[in-house]
Amino acid sequence: MKDKQLGWLGIDQQGNKYVMNQVKYPRKWLLDYLCRKRASVMWIDRKSGPPARIGWIIAGLWISVYRVMPLES
Repeated sequence: MKDKQLGWLGIDQQGNKYVMNQVKYPRKWLLDYLCRKRASVMWIDRKSGPPARIGWIIAGLWISVYRVMPLES
């Protein structure tokens, strides 16, 4: 079964939400929305395994990005 993605959700450290429906590239959307040209990758350390990329740092905002998927039984 192919995953049906609805979009992306970004949340920064201040609690601001960035809803990105039907967007293929969330990084590009965030850069355009915040009127910036550069983004740094944000990583999180895991207890086991390599670090994981969880979002971007753009204009001093640490934005964690989540994929929105439908809940199906």
